[in-house]
Amino acid sequence: MNKLKAYIPVFFLIYLFADRMLAAEAILPLQIFFPGNFNGKTVELTDNLTFSSSDAHKIPDLIATFKKEKKNTLVFAAGNNSSIYEPLSFLVKGKIETELVKRCEPVAFSASPSDIEILDLKSDKTHLKNLLFTNAVSKKVPHPFKTFETWNLDGKTLYFFNFISAALCEHLPIQKWESFEADDFERTLRRLELKFKDSDITVSTVYASKEETEKLASTLKRLKGTHFVINATNEKEFPFYPFTAPIIEGNVYKFSLKNGNTALPLLNIIFKNTGSPRVTLRMLPLDKYNDKTGNNSFSDFEKQVKDYIFEPFRVISTKEKASTGANYIKPVAHAILTKRALNTDAALMIEPNQRHINNNVINLGRLLKAIDNDRIFVIRLKGNTLKRLTESLVSAYGKDKIAIAGCEFKYFAGKTVDFKISGISAESGKTYSLATTQATLGDSIARNVFKKDMLQPFNGYFL
Repeated sequence: MNKLKAYIPVFFLIYLFADRMLAAEAILPLQIFFPGNFNGKTVELTDNLTFSSSDAHKIPDLIATFKKEKKNTLVFAAGNNSSIYEPLSFLVKGKIETELVKRCEPVAFSASPSDIEILDLKSDKTHLKNLLFTNAVSKKVPHPFKTFETWNLDGKTLYFFNFISAALCEHLPIQKWESFEADDFERTLRRLELKFKDSDITVSTVYASKEETEKLASTLKRLKGTHFVINATNEKEFPFYPFTAPIIEGNVYKFSLKNGNTALPLLNIIFKNTGSPRVTLRMLPLDKYNDKTGNNSFSDFEKQVKDYIFEPFRVISTKEKASTGANYIKPVAHAILTKRALNTDAALMIEPNQRHINNNVINLGRLLKAIDNDRIFVIRLKGNTLKRLTESLVSAYGKDKIAIAGCEFKYFAGKTVDFKISGISAESGKTYSLATTQATLGDSIARNVFKKDMLQPFNGYFL
């Protein structure tokens, strides 16, 4: 009997630890999906003016399939979905991509600079307030973005962040609709004063240079918890980190996202009783998945877009030009349109790239396929600088390749003479407003002229 009494505490301890072990085993693995990084190409306008959908429309059904597994499942919309350079994304202000992402039921939405640029501020106010922009700082009035999002899971707190470099916001017209700016990443984390526990997890999408991204990773490394730093790149950028084998530095995991039209990123986190979790990263190929529903987020907008882009601007009679003849938009038409749109004294730009229109029916769809979209800006220059800018561009590219409106001059032996603006001789010291394109502002010859003489930073506008 005494022996039995001696064993009772041992049995109690075994029961107690067994109960804890069973509880630990009950913690389900966590899988996080990152739909996004579509670059405005979920639906594209072909050269034949038909619509071509990518495999991205399969993503909601694919995520629903994985939700049936015995795991906790979260969706974090990675952003970088819209683009002003893609005709359909631009025309419907990113709504195709937004609706596709909403169908994935994310716990948080990231926003890239290109997403912010294309937002429909009048009808997307609810969506705007759900977008993450962690390092946005208000100047006078509260900004409309969320700073971060949290999710509680088995005693752990997951934090979702989205950091955007101030350099990527310089030319966005955000100052026209909200008074805020992008703050330094490290200063932002200090300002938030978040107290992370060892069991907590942070997931951060980062739109910045590699140097800024690395600096953020170093800051997170000094904090408690496990931290995932995600580099989302567009098609023209080289990814900073691997797609499927995260770079691990202490408690920080760094990886890049693939093109969201071809693959769906899936992060698996398997928790341990002690120590760091086990992490695996997969890029699920969308072309391998057989979509059962075929639900396309573009269907709600298709009729609206068709009516808009196929309405003829002009029908060129075959008496004027054969139906197989190549039509071409004169450079001066771009300058006149830009000058009128921005209400400036003059417009000056390098002729935009364009392809001939081999059809006598001219509509918006054909123009969108013929001419690349670009941003337009207003700059202010003194008369002598504007004259020098005109001379430099005409000398470098020829007068036929420079689109000009509101300016009149004669060009001889590398010099402009009798330079007039709105029919009046330009005054050297007078300030003039000039409309131009981002491509022109980025040209090395133009930059050399106004680098020191621009009176103020140029203001961005939607094209």
